Formats: sequence, structure tokens, C-alpha cells
Amino acid sequence: MTPSIAGLRARAARTNKKITLPEGHDVRVLHAAAEIAAEGIARPVVLGSAASVEAAAREANVSLSSIQTLDPAQSEKAQSYAQLWFQRRKHKGMTYEQAREMVADPLLFGDLMVLAGDADGCVCGCDTSS
Repeated sequence: MTPSIAGLRARAARTNKKITLPEGHDVRVLHAAAEIAAEGIARPVVLGSAASVEAAAREANVSLSSIQTLDPAQSEKAQSYAQLWFQRRKHKGMTYEQAREMVADPLLFGDLMVLAGDADGCVCGCDTSS
């Protein structure tokens, strides 16, 4: 038997997972984050520059008051994530400086949050695929 959407939402809400949404510049992502937060499905963390997330929120008419937002370029975790990324990629010739620049990318930052155990999942792909 295929689970219903309502059943899946209820099951997700019971787990209280933190999910990163790296494409915070997209109004669809902000609508989704607002719905996820309002329904208690998960704890969304919208990633992106503060200016782009705020502009998208205005365009989408979405309040950010119940949604955690995080600018990877300004995050206090950027240095530790850069070190984590560097350790995983140094065998391919990456320098720490390169890793430090790369972690400002919200897509990579969201993945590194999961890798570091600071988030439970990362959902993206509305305008970027990998």
C-alpha cells in the first residue's frame, strides 16, 4: 500500500528533522519553507545571501519570522566547513584557500551542514541540478 501524502507529512513531523534549502533566492523555495515550518513537517534552514533571500521573500510575500535563514558567506561555521571540505579534497590538489572560497556557495554549504551533522538533509534542484 502506498502511503498517503498526509501520512508522510505526519511521519516527517514526528522526526523533527532540520532540512537545508540552499536556493533561498527562489520564491518557490520560500513558499515551501514557510509551509514546512507552518505545518511542522521539518525545521527548514533557507540558505543564501541575506539580500537575495530578503528580496525573494518580499516578492513571494512570505514572512521570514518562522524560518531560519543563513548566509553561508557570513556564517561562523564557514571556517570549520572549509576545513572539512579541504580534508576531503586535498588529495585532489585543493588548497584550504580554495575550500574557503567554495563554502560560500549555498549548495555546497548545505551539503557540508549535513556532512558535519548540523542538518539532517539538503533539498535543492529547483534551478540547479547536480
